[in-house]
Amino acid sequence: MAEKRKSQQYSLDFIENRLKIINDELEGVEGEIEFFKVNNGFVDVGSQAQTFLLDVKATDSKIAEIDLQLSILTDIENYIRGKWSSQNILPSTLGIPEPRLGAMLLELYKMETTLSERKKISGRRDEVIINLEEEIFRTKTNLFEVIKNTRLSLNLSKTTFLRQIDVKSKELETMPGKERKLLDISRQQAIKNEIFTFLLKKREESAITFAATVSDSRIIEKATGGEQISPKPKLTYIFNLTLGAFLPLLFLYWRILLSPKIRFKEDIEYLTDMPIIGEIMFDEQKRNIVVGLKDRGVLSETLRTLRTKITNQLGTKKSNVILVSSSIPGEGKTFLSVNLGVSYSLTGKRVLLVGADMRKPSLHKPFKINTRKGLSSYLSGASDLDAIIYETEYDNLSIIPSGVIPPNPTELFENPLMNTLVEALKERFDMIIIDSPPLGLVSDAELLAKYADMSIFVLRQGKTFKDAVMEVLIRAQETGLFKNMSLVFNGVKPTGIGKYAYYGYGYGGYGYGGYGYGGYGYYGSGVKKTGYGFYLKRLFGRIKK
Repeated sequence: MAEKRKSQQYSLDFIENRLKIINDELEGVEGEIEFFKVNNGFVDVGSQAQTFLLDVKATDSKIAEIDLQLSILTDIENYIRGKWSSQNILPSTLGIPEPRLGAMLLELYKMETTLSERKKISGRRDEVIINLEEEIFRTKTNLFEVIKNTRLSLNLSKTTFLRQIDVKSKELETMPGKERKLLDISRQQAIKNEIFTFLLKKREESAITFAATVSDSRIIEKATGGEQISPKPKLTYIFNLTLGAFLPLLFLYWRILLSPKIRFKEDIEYLTDMPIIGEIMFDEQKRNIVVGLKDRGVLSETLRTLRTKITNQLGTKKSNVILVSSSIPGEGKTFLSVNLGVSYSLTGKRVLLVGADMRKPSLHKPFKINTRKGLSSYLSGASDLDAIIYETEYDNLSIIPSGVIPPNPTELFENPLMNTLVEALKERFDMIIIDSPPLGLVSDAELLAKYADMSIFVLRQGKTFKDAVMEVLIRAQETGLFKNMSLVFNGVKPTGIGKYAYYGYGYGGYGYGGYGYGGYGYYGSGVKKTGYGFYLKRLFGRIKK
């Protein structure tokens, strides 16, 4: 209702302004007639002049109306181009013969209002804003076309009327000059009177419309309060609290009990009795060598702790052989071999890394050693021992790369030269670390187990399958081929709060003022402890902890 009245108020203001202008012009014309009669004596307009005035009166009225309509078209055009002085108010379409113009202007006004409101809550790339801008552009283009055609039609009509007046005017050429002059002034007076009368009529019509503007909505019956049917607050709270408690349990059941991969240290503890001698943190930088003489980071310290445990387990034997393997590829056995070797070399021991994974060799890559001579060439009799041992950039650390990939790695490990090689290396080095192929794929690790004083198997968080532990490692333990069989949990991601948060699950946390917690480990099949009661007891115990 306010928007309607705003538009109608502008029409009233427009008419009032035009009335004031016409009134001033009318007073000027009347004064001019009075001045003419005083200075020229009373001049009476003859019957011929009276007839002329009656004939052109209607034509002059139509021309004046056309001029008013042309002025309104100019205002509308300025509104569309954004040059309109009265913001947020539609210009009047008073007397415009084209009915589409008013409807199109109202449509444009609504779209621009919607666009202005939308821009307050959305960005320039909002799909609604883009569509509105395109629609406004099309509407404005159509409006300009309608205005152009309407103006052309009005000008044609005005030209026709002017020609009619010219024809009538030629009939007055025989009239005396003073009488003709008075006739022209009287004609202007008649024109102004017609326009003035027209505007007075329109003002009354607009005033009546303005007063009659009411709201389009009615309150038939006021709303009254009653009993709430739905939703029931108590039932809603109970349902959502139950759902809030049930969904986390369902998620934990799916994430922990049904996960096929090892995620926490306790997963390993419930699967096997083999000792877990260390946990290696996940390296965000994905470096190949993380141990350094001056490096005191968490990852370096976990490797030093692992080195200490291995040393204590091996005892004071002069030379020791460590076999490093895994159940499947990608668990980090080569990463552990390299960093364990670097760590031992920093203590002053003579360390040798042996690349026994001749199917997919990668031990030599961190040291940038690229040669075709290696373990395969020695076991095949193509190279001697000294030719396959390479020094590294680290003091006391040497390496025997895998060499050329042979067609028969398993047969090479059964060669008597392998035993000769190990015995010769024990005389030269304090610590020999053998990087062997994954145990779950080939039998190479079983052939090398007899040379090792200790066997370390790497399990990786989120990578190693629980079935692999059951099918590969536990069976390997049962064979008795691997001495001092131990496990290392690799790729453990940190959890906790604080800058130096505790790392790992059960490792205890190396840091300063961190806060951490253990992991969860429950599964559905192939475990040592079974029964749903056991699962639920352990699950709720972990949640409480």
